[in-house]
Amino acid sequence: MRNKLSVTFLAFILIVSTLGCNLFTGLFQDKAAVPISSEPPILPAAPQPTVAIKGTAEEQAVFFVDQLASPETRFAGWLGLYDALGVPVIGQDGKPLGSTGDDPIGPRHWQVWYASGLDKKGRGIPLTDAGRLLAAGTPELDGAAFGPALLNDLRLALKSTDPQVRLMGMFVRERIKRWPSHLDIQDPAVTPKDAIIDLPTIQMIAWITMRGVLFQGATAGTRTSVRTLSLASALFQSSGGNPASQLPCSEKMGDADSTYWTNWLMNKVIGGGVQLPGMTKAFSGLIEQFQKYSMASEKTIEKTSAAITKLNAISVLITLLLQIAAMEIEPKQIPDPLERTKSTSRGKDGKIELQLYSAPDKIPDGDKLGACMGSVLLNAFGISFSFPPKGPIAGAEMTVSGGVGFPDLVLFNSEGTNSMRRWTDKSGVAEYKLFGAPQKRQIPETAKEQMKEFSVHVKAQPEEAGLNSMLNIFFGGLTFGVAPGKAAGFGSAIDIAKTFQYDMGEYYFNLKDWKQQGYRASGQDGPVVYSGVICSLEKPFEITGTHPLYLYPFKFVPSSATAGTASYRVKWKLMSAEGSGSYTVEGADSDTPRIVWQSKSTATIPVIQLSGSGPMTFNLVPLETDECN
Repeated sequence: MRNKLSVTFLAFILIVSTLGCNLFTGLFQDKAAVPISSEPPILPAAPQPTVAIKGTAEEQAVFFVDQLASPETRFAGWLGLYDALGVPVIGQDGKPLGSTGDDPIGPRHWQVWYASGLDKKGRGIPLTDAGRLLAAGTPELDGAAFGPALLNDLRLALKSTDPQVRLMGMFVRERIKRWPSHLDIQDPAVTPKDAIIDLPTIQMIAWITMRGVLFQGATAGTRTSVRTLSLASALFQSSGGNPASQLPCSEKMGDADSTYWTNWLMNKVIGGGVQLPGMTKAFSGLIEQFQKYSMASEKTIEKTSAAITKLNAISVLITLLLQIAAMEIEPKQIPDPLERTKSTSRGKDGKIELQLYSAPDKIPDGDKLGACMGSVLLNAFGISFSFPPKGPIAGAEMTVSGGVGFPDLVLFNSEGTNSMRRWTDKSGVAEYKLFGAPQKRQIPETAKEQMKEFSVHVKAQPEEAGLNSMLNIFFGGLTFGVAPGKAAGFGSAIDIAKTFQYDMGEYYFNLKDWKQQGYRASGQDGPVVYSGVICSLEKPFEITGTHPLYLYPFKFVPSSATAGTASYRVKWKLMSAEGSGSYTVEGADSDTPRIVWQSKSTATIPVIQLSGSGPMTFNLVPLETDECN
């Protein structure tokens, strides 16, 4: 029975992870919710899968991630990636769309189309929650162990000699690097809690893992194979179904699919001994977690039915996460730009506003995505929902944390914390106050303006969910048009969802800062070589003179930006020397400024004292870095 729960749940994720795009709770009492239609949409024809470029696994991974960046190439890119990894995507006619032969075990093309439509940049969950998502619905499994196992499997994939496994690992690595965490999973310091992964990629991982579980179970023997396949397909059994055709967004996989999968595996694995494609051992750690319970004895059909009911509850969790991904956030800052002062005191006050709202029309094919979600939930699972009206989402709880520029350039006006939690008002707007960070040193009034950027990360679900979290608001609007028995177990799935952290992306804002022109000093007089960094010609600075035997600390005290006095004093063993004089800055407005110091010096050694004078020249090269800011 434990094996039933494990395999059945993972198979279920692959179907329901595509559900939902524009489903929100009714947020205004004076606006009526809009019932969803049970009529399946007419989907666009599947494009030709993108063909992978020739090159290394890393180059191919970057290529596919680039393809997914644009709505115009995203669907074909996902189809091409599945094909390159040896995982079939099944068309409406029951035939694979790519080059995977007669392999039937893969998502339907509408599922990939649906996930592609929700593939919004910057939206995702930590690997810890991704692991719990794969393990949820199976009480015997330790969901906390799945996140570390997933990360470890991905790191092993990066080192794999199998080109498909390595491509998969490189692809996930590149996706995570471009997502809000901007982390490289190859770095051993990165933890599952830190790395953010997107839902469409989780869907792909789930399919690959399920194929591994099924294929490895099939190789254990005919009886184990048939039993495992029957369990995996039990969730999708219905009165209809045909492996040769399926109405998109409206049917579960049925008995015919189960038979087709079983016969295909028996012929390939048991009868012919064929090496199966599609990275059957790519996620060995995750597969091992599921196989810990694979030897459980058979349970009654009632137990299987109960497991399916629980897994139906998980569909709500998956749907929710996809709905959060579809919400829009409109950023605004007041004033624009935020401005830092030139002093060591705090800068000017400002605020950013984030408006949260539902706008399915902003998503390509948004209406079709919504119709697809409504159709599959109602027709395949008997669950009915109502859409809230389009527009602002009030009373939702969001947390922002500092990104680029925090805390060096910008600080939240919240007693030193690097995050703020706020609730959206009736216009769907949450307000966050901040100010320009103090300068590390006083900047001259002559400093030039320099435009910079700062950013914030937005979390849709705080780690400690409150009553006004978006999850509570969302679930407050659910309606079930089914018998109570079918809705049983949804509460536990909701409880799991409330502990997830969902990243809504990174948003950038403008900042006016001040650039004091810094210089790197260089030059040489005799055996003495000059070096140093000058952050301001209007404040005291120091240049070092390096003699083969000792160092000269040349100290400059400006009287203006182009003139001043300088001095030094040095002692080495029995010798001492000192000097002083005035200096000028020549060519201050040119590309080759220099300091010319008219120095009078004396040197004393036992019994003898020497003196002299003459110019010392220090060449100045403008700094291109932020060493002085």
